[in-house]
Amino acid sequence: MKKLSDLTPAPYNPRTLSEDAANGLQTSLSQFGDIAGIVYNKRTGNLVCGHQRINELRKIYGDLAIKKDIIITPNGDTFKVRTVDWPLEREKAANIAANNPHVAGEFDDDALSALLKEILVDDIELFNELQFEKLQFEKLLEPVIANNDPDAEWTGMPDYEHEDILGSYYAKIIFRFSNEEDLQKFAGLIGQKLTNKTRAAYYPEEEQSDRRNYMYTDES
Repeated sequence: MKKLSDLTPAPYNPRTLSEDAANGLQTSLSQFGDIAGIVYNKRTGNLVCGHQRINELRKIYGDLAIKKDIIITPNGDTFKVRTVDWPLEREKAANIAANNPHVAGEFDDDALSALLKEILVDDIELFNELQFEKLQFEKLLEPVIANNDPDAEWTGMPDYEHEDILGSYYAKIIFRFSNEEDLQKFAGLIGQKLTNKTRAAYYPEEEQSDRRNYMYTDES
C-alpha cells in the first residue's frame, strides 16, 4: 500500500455519511487527528479517548503493560496508545468529538439488514455476543417509535409468552487459554475440535440449528 487510494472500501459497508456529518468529521480530523482509538494526554495525565476499551481490557487481561505506546494482550493482539500534548480545553473538545454520533454516519437499513443476516448464519455466537440482535431490532423499531405511542398500541393486546429460540442452558462459562497447547489439552478433555477461531462450544456437543428463519422482519 502506497496511497490512500490503495485502501479499497468494502462493498458491503453499511455506513453512510451526510454532507453535514462529513464536514464535522473533516473538522475533527484536522483539529485532533485520529481519536477513534486510545488517546492519552501527557500534559494533564488524562485519558482522552478509549475509556471503555481500557476498562474492558483490564477486566479481561488485568493490568497489562504498555511498551513503546503499545498494549499487547497475551494472545498477541495489539492496541496503539496515541500520546498528545494538549491544554485541558482542547482535551475536553476532543473527548466530545470522539463520541459525537452526528459525525459518525448512519446505517443504510437495507445494507445493514443483509449484512446482519450473513453474520447470523455464519456465526450465531458472535452475533449474540456483540448484541447485533438488538441493533437489528432497534432499526426495525425506529419508524414505529417515531409514529406511535407504544402504551396506546399495546392496549387490549393479549399476553405474549416469548419463545426462547436459542435454547436454555444450565450454565455459560468463559475459558481463556494462554497458548495453543493448553487449548488442545482442553479440547481433548471434552472430545471436541477447538481452534483459536472457535467462538463457543457446547458440552455435550450438539448440532446448531439454522437460525435464518428467526430473523426479525418488517411486515408493515
